[in-house]
Amino acid sequence: MSLVAIGTIGLLVGAFGGIITGALGGLKISVPSWAAKGHGLLNLACLFGVFLGLLLTENAVAVRAWVGVGVLTIALIGGLIIFRVLFPKKAPRSLIVLHGCMAVVGLVLLLPESGLF
Repeated sequence: MSLVAIGTIGLLVGAFGGIITGALGGLKISVPSWAAKGHGLLNLACLFGVFLGLLLTENAVAVRAWVGVGVLTIALIGGLIIFRVLFPKKAPRSLIVLHGCMAVVGLVLLLPESGLF
């Protein structure tokens, strides 16, 4: 299994954690602070792994994979700015949805190159 595939699996797990965190927050259920931090840190580590895997591969890499990494990076930095700097207590629902949608677009662009599907 390639580093890109392992990183993509980690990104999918992190995305699932983000969905759970957002859903619990939307239902007014208290979410532990480590859950959101773990979601971000896991995705940061896995995105770095995907980046290295694409960079070090000997085969040609589709442009959509690099675009996917770029979109995921924007979603990661956007999440950091939104949830830690601008709205550390409670972010607007629209920004949470935007953050998640950007991550989904990045994953959809990355999945064909990962070899998982």
